[in-house]
Amino acid sequence: MATVAAVSITPAGPSSKNGWSLIDLPRALGRVVWKQLYHALSRPNKAYGEVFLEGNFAPVPEELFEAALEVVEGAVPPEIDGAFLRVGPNPALPPVGGYHWFDGDGMVHACRIKGGSASYCNRWVETSRLKQEREAGYAHCLKFGDHVGVAGLALLLLNKARTRLGVVDTSEGLGTANTAMVAHAGRLLALNEGDLPYSLRLACNGLLETVGRVTMGGWRKTSFTAHPKLDPATGKLHFFRYTFDAPPYATAATLGPDGATLEGVVDLDLARPVMMHDMAISQSYQIFMDHPLIFDGERMVKGQLPFRFAAEHGSRIGLLKKGADSSEGMVWIKMPAFMVFHVANAWEEEDGTTTIPHGTSSTGGIPPAEQPRLAVATLDPKTGESSLRVLSEVVGDFPTIHPQKTGQKCRYAYLAAMVTKNKAVKWDGVAKIDLWAPEGSDACAGRIKLPPGHYNGETQFVPRHDDPSLCASEDDGFLVTFVHDEVAGQSYLGIWDAATMDDAPLAKLKLPARVPYGFHSHWMSGDACRKAACAEAC
Repeated sequence: MATVAAVSITPAGPSSKNGWSLIDLPRALGRVVWKQLYHALSRPNKAYGEVFLEGNFAPVPEELFEAALEVVEGAVPPEIDGAFLRVGPNPALPPVGGYHWFDGDGMVHACRIKGGSASYCNRWVETSRLKQEREAGYAHCLKFGDHVGVAGLALLLLNKARTRLGVVDTSEGLGTANTAMVAHAGRLLALNEGDLPYSLRLACNGLLETVGRVTMGGWRKTSFTAHPKLDPATGKLHFFRYTFDAPPYATAATLGPDGATLEGVVDLDLARPVMMHDMAISQSYQIFMDHPLIFDGERMVKGQLPFRFAAEHGSRIGLLKKGADSSEGMVWIKMPAFMVFHVANAWEEEDGTTTIPHGTSSTGGIPPAEQPRLAVATLDPKTGESSLRVLSEVVGDFPTIHPQKTGQKCRYAYLAAMVTKNKAVKWDGVAKIDLWAPEGSDACAGRIKLPPGHYNGETQFVPRHDDPSLCASEDDGFLVTFVHDEVAGQSYLGIWDAATMDDAPLAKLKLPARVPYGFHSHWMSGDACRKAACAEAC
C-alpha cells in the first residue's frame, strides 16, 4: 500500500538555539568530560596510519567557485549538457585519534557543463554533525576509525552513554553525507548509509548549496542506503537501510516519481546483521545482497577493524518483486561465500534467469586488502540454481553503466582500474567491460590508461543524446571523471570518447583547486539540472 510520505527538509544553517540556562549545565559538563576522555582514549589507526590524510587524500580547506574553466587540451563536446558531481570525505576539522577514509565530512565537487564550457564549485554538505562539531570547535563525533582496540570499545560504550544523556544531539542524525549522490524528483541528494539524505541545490550557474536533511513521513527509519537505484522506466527510487543494532536488520522501500509517495516498505529476512552496501533492480525485481561481512567485537579488541568475513555462513541473493508489500514470496538463492560492495546492473533474460554483473571479492576484505574484479552472477528463481564467473582479470571497482540502462539489459560497464599505493587505493585509468563477452574470454573491451602519476576516480558515462534512439550504439557517448596529477599537484576534469576508449582525452579542463580522491560520482542531465534549479534557462 502506498502512503504519502509528507517529505520535509530540515534547513541547513547555524544552530537555532539562543541563550543559555541552567538546564544546559549537565550537557555542558558532559561535553567537557567527553572531550577529555575522547582525547585520552583515541588512538591512531595502526593499519592505515595517516595515509588518508596525506597527498591527494588530504582535505582541502576552502570552498571555491569558478564560472569558466580553462580548457588546456582539446575541446568540450558541444552535445554535453549537464553536471558531473563527485562526493567524498573532506574533514572540516582536524580528526582526533583514529581516522579512516570513510570518516571525513562530505564535500561535493561539481562541474556544470553546457555549450562547450564548464564551471566548478566545491561545497561541504552542511550536515548536523558538521554543524555541531564546528560549534564545539573540534571533531568530537565517533567515527569508523575509532573502532579499534580496547580503547575503541570504551569509546563506543561512552558514546552510547553521552547520546542517551543528550550530550550530543542525534535528533537530526550524525551522518557525513560523504558517499554517493542521486538526483530524484527535482532534488539532488547527498547520501551516507548511516543517515538520511541531504538535499542540495545546484543553481543555473553551477553554484552548490545545502538545502537540508530530508525526512519522509512514512519512513520511520533513521538511515538510507548510499546506493538507491533509480528506475528510468518508472521514475521510482528503490532503496533500503540496514542496521547492526536489532532486527529487522534490513528494510526495503520505494519512493514514487513525485518524491513523496512511499510504497513497498518490507522488512527483509536476515538471520544476522551484515554490511549491505549496495543493491540492484531488474525489470521485475529489487535485488538485495546477504553476504557474511559481519560485525565482530573480538577483532576490535585485538586492534583490528571490527568486521569479519564469516565464510561459513555462505552468501545469499534475495529477489523481491517490485511493488511487494511483504517479504512473502521473496526468493533467496544461496551461493558460496563471496562479497559484493558495488553492483553494475541487473536484468532478466528471456528464459527467466536474472543476470547481475557486479564487483566481487572472495574474502570480503576492504580494499586495498582485497582486489575486486567484475563478475556476473546468474540466478534462476524457479530452481534456486546459480552460477558466478569472473568476467575480466582487470582489478577495479566503482562499475558504472549507461544511466538509461539501469534495470535493463546492457552491454557495457565502465570500471575504475585499481592500483595499490602505500596502503591506499588509487585508480590509474578506466576499463570498458563487455558484459556479453563469451565465456572463457577476457571481457575487457578497451582501457584508458592515464600518464604516470595521474589518478582518477569513479567515471560516469554521458550519452551523446538523452534520447537513446538518437545514439548510434549503447557506447555512443563520453566518459567523464576527475583526474589528479600528483607530480604537478594539479587536478583536472577529463572527458574521453567511450566508443573508442582512446587514451587521449577529448577535453582536459584545469580546475582551480585540488580535488581529493573521493567516493562516488553522479551525472545529472541538463533536464535534471533544470528541474532541480526550477529554471528553464539553466
